[in-house]
Amino acid sequence: MKELQFYDAYFDKEYMYSALDFNGLFRVKKGEHNAEFIMHFPGDLSWQMMMHRQIINVGRTLFFIPFNAHGISVYHIDEDKMEYISIPCENKLLNFSNAIHIKNKYLLIPNYMKQPFVWLDPYTQSVVIEDRLETIR
Repeated sequence: MKELQFYDAYFDKEYMYSALDFNGLFRVKKGEHNAEFIMHFPGDLSWQMMMHRQIINVGRTLFFIPFNAHGISVYHIDEDKMEYISIPCENKLLNFSNAIHIKNKYLLIPNYMKQPFVWLDPYTQSVVIEDRLETIR
């Protein structure tokens, strides 16, 4: 038996959703201890570890911010469907330390200055690369 590790989680009335190990989205029913594997995240290798460090919840949609991944995975809870938002970047793996909510969008803060800041609009599920720090307010 393997214990799962995670940095962030989303709780609804019935489950805790989380992701960190084994390129997988998992959920645990409240009051239980065994995790249920839901699906792999698209766009990355099935054995990839520590892919997401932060989960953003908008309605019943979860956005998994990359910590060691190629893009943003989007899980629609009610439809049990996964989508993928590609982030056009020269670096192979993206590494964001945080996502800050600003005016209905999220600013993804890079862990390394060689990577760009990125705006995520969760309503249109689009991203914009921010190359000028002075416009961030």
